[in-house]
Amino acid sequence: ALRGVAVFGYLAAAVAGRGGWRWLLAGLWVAVAAAVGWSRVALGVHSPTDVLGGWMAAGGWLGAALAVRCWP
Repeated sequence: ALRGVAVFGYLAAAVAGRGGWRWLLAGLWVAVAAAVGWSRVALGVHSPTDVLGGWMAAGGWLGAALAVRCWP
């Protein structure tokens, strides 16, 4: 779940804000990241708290990566 949110979240941030149809693509990447986490729980590979922790860690990593990317 961590890798899914980190990779697909970064892709969503990279395409968002550059045109009308790109918001749709960004939403698709976010949905794919959520589906990865949900599938981990549904398949019994991880517990819900593991997935939530992965999402939180990936959110921190993604925020730091975007901050470095957008630094002037």
